[in-house]
Parts: sequence; C-alpha cells; structure tokens
Amino acid sequence: WGLTGLCLVTHTTHHLHHFGLHEYAHGELLTALGQPWVGGAIAALALAGPGAGIMREGFKALANGAPNMNSLVGVGASAAFALSIAGSLAPPVIGDYGVPVNNDFFEEPVLLLAFILLGRALESRARARAASDLRSLSTLLPLDARLVVADKLPEAGDDSDPMTVSVDRLALRPGDLVRVLPGEVIPVDGDVVSGAAAVDEATLTGEPLLVPKADGDQVSAGTAVFEGPLTIRATTAGDGSVAAGIARTVADAQARAAPVQRLADAVAGPFVYGVMAASATTFAFWNFAGDAFF
Repeated sequence: WGLTGLCLVTHTTHHLHHFGLHEYAHGELLTALGQPWVGGAIAALALAGPGAGIMREGFKALANGAPNMNSLVGVGASAAFALSIAGSLAPPVIGDYGVPVNNDFFEEPVLLLAFILLGRALESRARARAASDLRSLSTLLPLDARLVVADKLPEAGDDSDPMTVSVDRLALRPGDLVRVLPGEVIPVDGDVVSGAAAVDEATLTGEPLLVPKADGDQVSAGTAVFEGPLTIRATTAGDGSVAAGIARTVADAQARAAPVQRLADAVAGPFVYGVMAASATTFAFWNFAGDAFF
C-alpha cells in the first residue's frame, strides 16, 4: 500500500500539468520526489526490498527455461531501472516552460511492483477470510451425535427419553434415529419423527426468527434446537449434509487453482518469450532502421 500511494503521489505532477495547475506541480514535495537520486533510491529499495522475492523467483524461472509472469516483471523492472540510471546520467532535456525534464523513469518499476504486491496482498486477505469462514463452517456441526438404540420410540404422552448412545457424527447413516436436546446443534439432515421445538436456522438461511418444527418437518444439520427435544430420522450420511457440503466446497475451492489461473500458467512461457522478442525487435528497429522510415 505504501509503494502504491508513493507512486500515485509522484504521478500527481502529470495530472496537475494536465489540468493547468503548473504552480502546484512544482511544489517542494513533488519537486523533491522528481529528483533522479530520490527516484533512484526509492526504486532500488523497492527492487531490493518488497520486490526481491518476485525478482528472485522470476530470474530463477527464466534461468531454468520455464519463465513465468514473475520473469516478465523481473526483466521489465530491471530494464527500466538500468535505463533510468543511464538516462539520469545524461544531460536533462529542456521541456515546456523552460523546465528541465529528466530522462529517467524510476517510478515505472516501482509502480509495476507496487500493483503486483497490492494484488497479492488483496488475494492473501481474501484467502484468509475464506479460511476463517471455513473454520466457522466447521464449528457449525457437532463432533458427536446421540444415536437412538431403543427398539421403539416412546409412545405418545410418554415423556421418557429413548435410550441413546454417543457416536461420531460421521458414523451416522440414512435411516438412523438421532436425539437432539434443547440447546444442542442438529448433527445431520433429516425429518422430525418425534417431539416439537423451535429451530434457529440463521446459520444456514439467515432467518432471524426461530422456526417451529414438529413431526414430519425437515431439519438441517448445523441448526440449533430450542424449547424442546427432537428425535430425527437421518436422510443423509453424517458427512452428506448441506452444511458439510458447503464446507467441502469452500475447502476444495481453496485447494485448487482457478481455471483462469491454470490458463495463465499454461500461456505464461510463450507469452514471456513473445513479449521479449517483441521488445527486442522494437529496440532493433528504432535503433537501426527507424530514422530511415520516419
């Protein structure tokens, strides 16, 4: 963020000139930032500091014969820095209003690295938020469930609880009977076969009010039971609930690269070589034949 802000400040001079605010474009701060030694120092710090990883990885991939986008960034930033040093040593050109114009463009490699690092920072923040959401999803489902092991459910009017045993939620299978007490979270998707209660479905649907559930109603894993116990017949396996599926989808999305990223990786090598060839051709044309045509 600091590099990006600094680059935008240095480019403010061009915008002020565009709007005719020349006296502001040559203020003390902008004039100081426009000095070659200041720009060179900032560029050197950017290349050796925040951008060192990109440069190192890019040139390593290029040396191994498998260039990637970091290689293109590394070559471009290094070339811009080297040419800027050469340009800063040359006499300045007198521009409009008699103001000397430097031949360097130290802000270009800084700007390039700044926006790449900014994009990576935003990507890391998004990944961290997704990981936090995944952890939140994983806590929605209880680790254990009360499996009903009695031969039959209590008859109507019988307030006694059926015999249950605590089992791992992932061991549940369709058709199993599960007992959920008030204050507990439903471990599996299913249908209510006994009891009446209010269920908090806000974690899945965003519904702020408790939803009444009774015999025959469907309930979802990850929702909390209040006001009364429920006996539920599982309609999915322990890991086949909607909440578990959402968690798996998020985890899979984080584990694999996006299709556009795979495409970028596939075309990176030819693209890098193509850009380098185009740059070399452009340099050779203007250095040797450009004056004859234009």
